[in-house]
Amino acid sequence: MKRMKRLLALLLAPILLLLAACGGTAETIAETTAALTAGDGNCTITFSVAGKENATVKVAPGETPVYPGELSWETSEHYYKITGWDKEIVPATSDATYTATVGEYGLQTYDVRFSLKTRDGLVRTSVHEGETPTLPQDYDAPHATVDKIGTFTGWDKEIVAPTAENMKGKSFVVYTARYTYETRYYDVKFVVEGEEYTVKAAGKTVPVCPVTPEKDGMLFVGWDKEILAATSDAVYNAIFMSADCPESFTVATWNIGHFANGNAAASRISDADYETKSAEYRDYIEGLDADILCLNEYSRMFTASNTVTAEAALFEERPPIFFSGELRHFSCNAVFSGLPLQNITLHDYKCNQGVTLLYSSTNKAEYYYYVTAELVIGTETVHFVFTHLAFDEDREPDTVCMAQIAELIDLYKDAEHVVMMGDWNAYHKNMFDPFAEAGYTLGNYGEILTCTGSKTGGLEWAVDDIIVKGMTMTNFRAVNTTLSDHIAVVCTLTLTKSEP
Repeated sequence: MKRMKRLLALLLAPILLLLAACGGTAETIAETTAALTAGDGNCTITFSVAGKENATVKVAPGETPVYPGELSWETSEHYYKITGWDKEIVPATSDATYTATVGEYGLQTYDVRFSLKTRDGLVRTSVHEGETPTLPQDYDAPHATVDKIGTFTGWDKEIVAPTAENMKGKSFVVYTARYTYETRYYDVKFVVEGEEYTVKAAGKTVPVCPVTPEKDGMLFVGWDKEILAATSDAVYNAIFMSADCPESFTVATWNIGHFANGNAAASRISDADYETKSAEYRDYIEGLDADILCLNEYSRMFTASNTVTAEAALFEERPPIFFSGELRHFSCNAVFSGLPLQNITLHDYKCNQGVTLLYSSTNKAEYYYYVTAELVIGTETVHFVFTHLAFDEDREPDTVCMAQIAELIDLYKDAEHVVMMGDWNAYHKNMFDPFAEAGYTLGNYGEILTCTGSKTGGLEWAVDDIIVKGMTMTNFRAVNTTLSDHIAVVCTLTLTKSEP
């Protein structure tokens, strides 16, 4: 090697002398020397694969070489596959040789499947006899659900190469991933007058503000949105209102029909119709001009695709107080209020528990419930009930519906000021008689048909009503619409003051 270098130097000397005589700089002389001694400047990479001719590629320094041949091939007796190389293939810095590791397998193929929580369906691959299956990409990725985070811990059985013996009687083999799970937590922030209180909420649990929201001279009435079970990080802002309340105000109740005209227990509004339908519902609700609005057969989502919430669709600016009860089949009661309603609470009817509805095999009496709240006007408290009653038209008389009415009347027999509103499903006028007998005033005593859907059989579907005690009712009216199979009723209420 030393002799070769001396010979090369002797050959280059005349060329370099000539270059210098012609005015060449030290820099050009150095470049010429490098070019003459390095050839084309590329690196020669040789790939050696047993049973095949060596493959040679030339790559520039810094370039990663790639084997140019087939990675697998067959003969009449075996299947061969390159499974690796004797060293890691890296960007070239000089000539190098890589020697392949070749696996020899049978020609018979087998179906291998991997079941991963992180993938939809099975991951399938075909392998030859004696070939160990290649694991799916990212097979060990964590499996995250709303409330848990799973860490991959292995497979349900050892992963082995299929053979005629271990695959006897099988058309495929499945390997199922195993995980260990821990609770998933979310950061939920409660903001009260600029102060932030962050809690760690476990997935699917309802977060609770760690302090009682307070503001001088104001009444805490709730949060800017409904507090739901945690499924992501969230922020809730406290809402305060003046405790002062007018003696007269407007209330309305409407069975909104789940945005499906009462024909389903979920919305049927398409995304394409969202803008048009949202505007129609907003215009109708704004036209009611209600301080307190009860909606029966409410759905939290406005579109069938569940992409838009109902509160966002129904209001340009949602009233400060909002409550949505549980969705139970067709039953769901929501309350929107611009007045400081307090202690909004959901209750189950005691009389509905265990009762079978003869007219339906899917609906149940226990699905139906009522929501209560209080409104303080000066020194007086007005008790509110928002409800949708179960009924059974196959019973005569309808003891299911009447039992709920009796339960409410008894509950508030000693209360002085009471407002009850909703869909009463009292489809005969005389079903309202117990209210009148208990001293209540009815806005719709069977006179106005409010369920305009295809009800038949001679029933009187004047079912939506506002019923009060200790309040003066004026301007009661029904407001026509085709947005639901029910129309809304609305009135003005004025507190009837107690005698001194």
